[in-house]
Amino acid sequence: MLAQAHNSYSITDDSLTGELRRAVRDLAAEHGFTTEGIGKAEIIVSELASNLVKHAISGREILINLLDDGGINALEMISLDSGPGIADTRKMLQDGVSTAGTLGGGLGAIRRLSDEFEIHSRIGRGTAILSRVLAKRTG
Repeated sequence: MLAQAHNSYSITDDSLTGELRRAVRDLAAEHGFTTEGIGKAEIIVSELASNLVKHAISGREILINLLDDGGINALEMISLDSGPGIADTRKMLQDGVSTAGTLGGGLGAIRRLSDEFEIHSRIGRGTAILSRVLAKRTG
């Protein structure tokens, strides 16, 4: 995969969600994503930011970049934190499971909307979530 450096966004509170959505929308639209793909990416980045604000104690960051993998553009969003970690990531991916008293659909929605998804978490160390949304073939 060829890519430039990721754009980094420090997530201090919910007010940055609009900025993130615009950054994702503009980058995706510039590189041939469909309206559906742009919408998916906007929801994903909003959920990632919301989760950081609700659950992470420190080190809350989202990285965004456009990748070209053999002629297929991919919008990559990576959420990183130095929070408490998630003991059971499989359980937290189930709809209706929440530790914050919410509806508990965020992580599951991120996974469903992503073309590629990974989550890694260690108790006491933090969590990393990778989401990629693919565009159309460019070549």
